[in-house]
Amino acid sequence: MSLGPPPPWKHLADEGSRATLTLLRERTAPILANNLLPHFTDHSVDHSDSVARLIDNLLENGTKTLTDQELVILYSACYLHDIGMQFEPAGETEVISSLNLLPPWDRQSIPNKRELLRAHHNRISAELVRKSVNSPTPPIGFQLPSASNASYIACLCHAHCISAHTSEYDGLLVDSPVRMRLLSAILRLADILDESRRRATRERARTLELDLDAQTHWWRHYYTEDVTFNHTDREITIHFDFPPERLAEYKQIVPLLQMPQIHAELQCHIPVLVKHGLGWSVRHESKCKPYSDVDEMPEGVLTAMLRQLAEQRRVEDEERRLLALSQFQEARPSIERRLQSLKERESSTEPGAYLLELSNIAFDLFDLGGRRSAHSVLHSSYIEGLHHLQLDDRIRIGIRLLEVLVDDGRDFETTQLIEKLAPSLQELPQNDDRRRKYTLLEIRALISACGYQEAKAAITAALQWASPAEAVSLTADLAEIELLQGDFGEEESRTDA
Repeated sequence: MSLGPPPPWKHLADEGSRATLTLLRERTAPILANNLLPHFTDHSVDHSDSVARLIDNLLENGTKTLTDQELVILYSACYLHDIGMQFEPAGETEVISSLNLLPPWDRQSIPNKRELLRAHHNRISAELVRKSVNSPTPPIGFQLPSASNASYIACLCHAHCISAHTSEYDGLLVDSPVRMRLLSAILRLADILDESRRRATRERARTLELDLDAQTHWWRHYYTEDVTFNHTDREITIHFDFPPERLAEYKQIVPLLQMPQIHAELQCHIPVLVKHGLGWSVRHESKCKPYSDVDEMPEGVLTAMLRQLAEQRRVEDEERRLLALSQFQEARPSIERRLQSLKERESSTEPGAYLLELSNIAFDLFDLGGRRSAHSVLHSSYIEGLHHLQLDDRIRIGIRLLEVLVDDGRDFETTQLIEKLAPSLQELPQNDDRRRKYTLLEIRALISACGYQEAKAAITAALQWASPAEAVSLTADLAEIELLQGDFGEEESRTDA
């Protein structure tokens, strides 16, 4: 096959090593072109070249350079880390044989074979590298001599897509004499940064029947236009390019799916990168170019992305919940002692002062993750004793308690509190920010309790004074209510207006 010029491998000076890399690239290119997973984004030699160029950028202006030995290992891994993905006789490998498949490899369906290759390609790549050392028929198409540091290359291939927080990863990357953790960090970061339009052209996508998951993957790549490096400030920028008519919508979705993966990968390796003078930060920009011809994604793909985003947020919420639970368990003995002390002093404490101290404990509970404990401690006492509080304290505690109840979906207690608190709010001036906050919470409570007509009326009134950010949220709430009620007439009227 005809290849274009190789990437510069600009940090490697030794001509003999450069000639070896050139030959390795030529011999692996036909294998990488097998394209056994056509529904996946590009993993040809073009991807390997792009990873090598990104590595050149990541190493630019570093305060400590890599040795020629390390550079050859790293650049070689660019061409070998995905080679297992294109090895069709994978049933002959130790990796697949050890799975004891039923039915065996040669009787597996094509989709199953593709999924097995995708899932185990890193280990297959490592095995193929090892089996190519001094082999007359090297499976990578290139015989690796004993002095080629093949074991290091194999370790980088194996480690390039497993969790960096595992003993398996640690066991593959022993820093002696080669700085393996550093090389792995650079390879993995370059690999994840090569998610761009070049790897997911619309022309190729139109020739494939992609399932919905594959389509979302392709479209995220398609909208990632470029990656640039500010070597002075050590800053990487991911550039997203969207259709002008959908910019406002798409920029709230695609980067939120793409960027967390890049940030998470960078965070895994920041300590070793900074230690060797190669620290970077990552940001992104969303734009549309004049006369842009970027396509809009199908609505089904957009909906699938929104589902992925919702699931991502659910996982993040669950992680926060588990962290809050841990914090609550640690703080619980102290909170219980404070409650016991207050209870012992209840008969000798003025009711208003008692309620103030109780509210402080309850909100500390809430902030530490004890959401339900917080409102169970405070709700009944506040309902019965709020008349003992000064107006400002009554409203401050009431609004905070209302926020706790709404967040926890306690519809009955919320309704009860609103009835008790509403008269106090009427004593405030119309433009008081506390009235605004109360109204927004009341709307959330009404929607939660399925009081849609009351919520619509409250939203319509609130839109007269809401800030731009509040108006966006309220309009979304109103659209959701109308969707739930099957009432689209008002939405169309607002759009026409």
